[in-house]
Amino acid sequence: MSVCTAGDDITSLAFSRDGGTLLLAGRHVLLQRYAIDPARMVAAVCRRAGGTLTREQWRTYLADVPYRGLCGRE
Repeated sequence: MSVCTAGDDITSLAFSRDGGTLLLAGRHVLLQRYAIDPARMVAAVCRRAGGTLTREQWRTYLADVPYRGLCGRE
């Protein structure tokens, strides 16, 4: 997947039929796909992070949000 850099114009946006993916492109920006379905996003974050946030990390980064276990762990 290519990455936009400062100055690149996005001229086209579209959602996939199922609404779970945002597609974007521009004159100098190759077609890009971004998962926007919450369950798919959580799964991608869990894969990249290798696990879930501890309660302490949750308090640090998401203090105003009640804790919940992600990535299949509590």
